[in-house]
Parts: sequence; structure tokens; C-alpha cells
Amino acid sequence: MIRWKIDTILEKKGWTPHRLATVVGLTPPVAYRLVKPGARAQRIDASTLSSLCKAFDCQPGALLEYVPSRREVSRKTGPNPGSIASIKSRARKKRALLRTKSKPKTRAKRSKRGGR
Repeated sequence: MIRWKIDTILEKKGWTPHRLATVVGLTPPVAYRLVKPGARAQRIDASTLSSLCKAFDCQPGALLEYVPSRREVSRKTGPNPGSIASIKSRARKKRALLRTKSKPKTRAKRSKRGGR
């Protein structure tokens, strides 16, 4: 997931989110969302990104950081052996194995009554 690092830059510069909104041309609610610590990146125009870079005198990489999400990390390492996902996965495999080993059930043949 991509996260904003604007909160740390504002602290270094001594700016408030309101000043950021004024300088960059954002609405105050958008500026506050960007400054929220650990905020996920949201869609912004290239012109807004350019204005942020100009205001902070930095490159776009200084404003953003990539942090692998829990889901991405678990895909690489596999589920924790004690996790619910792992337990459910083992149970599914066990049920499938039991189904293949069991004898196929046969249906009782119906008798025809009175020409029906």
C-alpha cells in the first residue's frame, strides 16, 4: 500500500494543514486527510502532486512511501500455521481426501408401481 509522508514534512517545516491547503490550493478537509499520520494515498491530480512538490521543494518520492500490507506479506510467506486461514485450509484438504477415499454411494433402485 502507498502511504503519504506529508505529516513528517509538515512537522519539519512547522506548517499546519491549513497552511498547506492555502499554499497548495487544496480544500482544508483534503489537506487534513493527507496529513493524517499513516494515511493511505488517495487519487490526486498530477498538478496537485506537482504543487505539493513545489511547495515542499522535493521529489514525489519524498512525499510517498510503499509499505507492504499484511495481505501482501502473507502471500509471500504463506499463512501462519496457527492462523484461522491455515486451519481452514488444512480442514478443506482433509475433507477432500476423505471424500476421495470413501466408497461412492449408490442409490436404491425404485420399483415401478402400477405402470406409472
